[in-house]
Amino acid sequence: MKKHPVATIEMASGKNIVIELYPEEAPNTCASFIWLANRGRYDNKTVDRIVPGFVIQPSYSEFDHEECRYEIDGEFLSNGFPNHLKNDVGCVAMGGDGKSRASGCEFYFTLAYHERLDGNYPVFGKVIEGWDEVERLEHVELVNVPCSHPGIEINRPVTPETMVRVRVETFGESYPEPVKLPK
Repeated sequence: MKKHPVATIEMASGKNIVIELYPEEAPNTCASFIWLANRGRYDNKTVDRIVPGFVIQPSYSEFDHEECRYEIDGEFLSNGFPNHLKNDVGCVAMGGDGKSRASGCEFYFTLAYHERLDGNYPVFGKVIEGWDEVERLEHVELVNVPCSHPGIEINRPVTPETMVRVRVETFGESYPEPVKLPK
């Protein structure tokens, strides 16, 4: 039986967040995350968005890196894709428009179940170790960041929280470069 890929996020705090990925549910989303992580695109990036009781989203701005600026098809139920993972506490999903597209890089951790997320964003993994670090991040001191999109709350940590290194162990399996949507 094939092992699921496992991502390790090493935080500047010295703690790790470990995520099991589910390519059978969201193959292109997993491929995108693996491709970027193993190319070092998440390394030394600060967590940009924390909304207590909702999500922690390491970036909402493609990490200001050209290679991260792409979208992929939304592998979620409301887009007709058979991804049956719930957008529940501890899951990892990719942001997007909630209609048909997903970001290629802007993943988030779900802190609580919210019906509006479920089936509208591609869940591709689950935190299997280090949930205490995710909870610590939820409770750091935050400052609100003005946002031009109505209804979107963005809070940034007052003291930067950094993902020092993110790598995915694929256990010898190959994962392709993601299929990107035209700009």
